[in-house]
Amino acid sequence: MVAKRIEGAERVIEIGCGDCRLANFLAKKNCCTVVGIDITDAGFSTGKRESRRLHLSHLVNCIKGNAEYLSKFITDKFDACISFYVLHELKNPSAVLKEVRKVLKKEGKIIVIDFPKDSIAEDIWYEDFYRPRNMVSLLRKSRFKNINLEFLGGKELVYLTAEK
Repeated sequence: MVAKRIEGAERVIEIGCGDCRLANFLAKKNCCTVVGIDITDAGFSTGKRESRRLHLSHLVNCIKGNAEYLSKFITDKFDACISFYVLHELKNPSAVLKEVRKVLKKEGKIIVIDFPKDSIAEDIWYEDFYRPRNMVSLLRKSRFKNINLEFLGGKELVYLTAEK
């Protein structure tokens, strides 16, 4: 679903890439360059090994860094940004979203997928999640437009898209 929504994107950035599994998938599926950013590099060795195995090393780059300061260490512009199950983990989501907006091209897209407040995920992981309307508000306050909210799996997963 995500790969289809970013078809045609040549450069993609993933916030909270973990082991770069999604970055590798998108690079292979969409033949695009993917830069993954994560606050920790704990999963990078696995991701890089997978990139080499799939012959994608030239397309996937994992970088350790704080996305609150993204534009300080990322100077390229991207067609799309992906963030899976990360929004609720961010200390300052508004700062991150504003930074993402800085590194997106003029018509750039963002896709945010996360669990909503009161979903079963709260019971499983004992974490706090945002209400869908608060997720939309974060995007709006960061000056994203054409915000679209969908629910997947009943109402257990929020799928947000927006444009710069």
